[in-house]
This record gives sequence, structure tokens and C-alpha cells, in this order.
Amino acid sequence: MEGAFLRVVEPVETAVHLVQHEALVTARTQEERMRGVPMLRSALDHVPALASLYIAYPNGDFFFVRHLKTE
Repeated sequence: MEGAFLRVVEPVETAVHLVQHEALVTARTQEERMRGVPMLRSALDHVPALASLYIAYPNGDFFFVRHLKTE
């Protein structure tokens, strides 16, 4: 059971560690944040356990990206 859990959690942890080193985490404007969308989309596409990613900013803003699964 622990092995199955780690197979799900480890890729998520890797994605989070990669995101924290992107300019997106210090972006101040919507335009700057939108530049990070391709990287976030790639993380969502390559880590099936991720349903969404969001980044919170000190001023209370947050940037949220998730899959929209439609037919």
C-alpha cells in the first residue's frame, strides 16, 4: 500500500518543486502570470494525480489552473 501511495505522491512533489522555481511565483501582473501557463499545463498533462495547481501571493491574489474535462 505504501508503494502505491508513493507512486502517486512523488510525481506531484516533483511538479510542486519545479513550479516553485519558476518566475510565476513572484509574478505581479496577470500578464506575467499568464506566461507561466504553458509550464503549469505541462505539469498537469504529465502528472495524472494532479487535478489543479494554484499559486498564492502575499497580497491575497492567487493563480489557479485546472483541467476542464469535456467531451
